[in-house]
Amino acid sequence: MRKLSLLVVALAFFVGTTANAATEPTNENPVTITQEIGKFLANPDFDFGGEEIAKVSFMINKDNEVVVLSVDSDNDTVVSYIKSRLNYQKLETSAQKGTEYTVPVRLKTVV
Repeated sequence: MRKLSLLVVALAFFVGTTANAATEPTNENPVTITQEIGKFLANPDFDFGGEEIAKVSFMINKDNEVVVLSVDSDNDTVVSYIKSRLNYQKLETSAQKGTEYTVPVRLKTVV
């Protein structure tokens, strides 16, 4: 039950949250990109106790892989978890290369 609740929360914080720094409109679908990132962060294998909020900045490299630039959080375990799960994961969806994306992440323990 706890893992299911954590999975739901992990997917919920990515749905509809993405900031695109591009000056021109692009054809990519940000919901699809955030859904893929949500899948990468699903099923955490640790208990962080409570609620954690982090701000994740990342770019897409020429191989369509996520490169985590920074994770702004006070909890080192959450920072390590996000970096290890996202860094160099290949996206199925095409995204604009070299653009910095910033996504707020909220992890919440559901009792």
